[in-house]
Amino acid sequence: MKKFFAWLVVALGLSGLISKAVERWAERNGYIDDPTKAWSWAVSLVASLTHHWLFWPSVTFVAGVTLGLWIDSLKPSREKLYREWRQIGLQLMQLTAAIAGRLSTSDPWPSCIEDLVPELKSLLIRTGKSGIWAPPDEIMTLPDRGNMLLHYLDYVGRTLADGHIDDARHYANNTEKELHQRLGQMRGMSRVKSG
Repeated sequence: MKKFFAWLVVALGLSGLISKAVERWAERNGYIDDPTKAWSWAVSLVASLTHHWLFWPSVTFVAGVTLGLWIDSLKPSREKLYREWRQIGLQLMQLTAAIAGRLSTSDPWPSCIEDLVPELKSLLIRTGKSGIWAPPDEIMTLPDRGNMLLHYLDYVGRTLADGHIDDARHYANNTEKELHQRLGQMRGMSRVKSG
């Protein structure tokens, strides 16, 4: 903290000296009496720089590097995404084991996992936000005692944890198609029964 104050005092002291030196230089060259003279001097200096053969390649290079750094700062880093996917995969595997343990009880599906549902929903939301399709709540209404959900959690969890993102995404997309097909069949059956 003392170094900061020392630098601050030095900077304030030097700024006073520098401003006085610039003021004397501007007065000596007549820029204070005629401000347009200072403006024309600055424009002529910039114009003379643009005639140098390295000026435009340098401007192009600096603009490209600046634009590239700005674009890189906008997108999340690949390592961060892979870490997130791996963490999601490990949590999906843990949840698979917890749900599989509950299926051996005599409680009906899905009430046997009622206390795990908030964690499951939260994890599925994170999975969806990470770019991998996640099943909606309707998957728990299937009459398969959670079989499709368990297969999804297990396969996607293992492939994400192992870093096979494309395989996880492919399996998730196939599960989405199968889920919509099975839900459509269930709705068709319920219409037939009610009709």
